[in-house]
Amino acid sequence: MDDIKRMGTPGQPKYKLNDIVTFEYLREILTGKIYIVDAYGTFEQNEEPSYDIMVDDESSWTLYKHVRESWIVEHPGIIRYN
Repeated sequence: MDDIKRMGTPGQPKYKLNDIVTFEYLREILTGKIYIVDAYGTFEQNEEPSYDIMVDDESSWTLYKHVRESWIVEHPGIIRYN
């Protein structure tokens, strides 16, 4: 049961604007800054919060849209900004 990823609760996002998070996207692990918080999900899904995350790809910036909260990797190194 511990290895099952829990979905977030709509309207109660765990992360906020400018938090640095690591997430899985198409089997790739990426790290970026939360740019937009969709607390109730998106038109594609409303089961959990989602985020638009800006990632520095060394030569340019890429915005990953509609990243589900359950795709964010839990780790102690999350940086939270006030």
